[in-house]
Amino acid sequence: MNLVEQLKKSFEHLGYPQLQAIQCSVEDGILRMTGQLDSFYLKQVAQSVAIKIMGPNFVQNQIEVK
Repeated sequence: MNLVEQLKKSFEHLGYPQLQAIQCSVEDGILRMTGQLDSFYLKQVAQSVAIKIMGPNFVQNQIEVK
């Protein structure tokens, strides 16, 4: 399972369907998350999961809160 699949599976297990709409890509060892969510809480949840998988120096959270 690659890193993006692992992250998506982790999002699925959290029970927040909105997280499934987040686009994720890995380039040069950096995970980039983009998309829109309804709250800063969900943005932080996504970032926390990503950091657990990638480490704090390898995540770019470009998710917008609408």
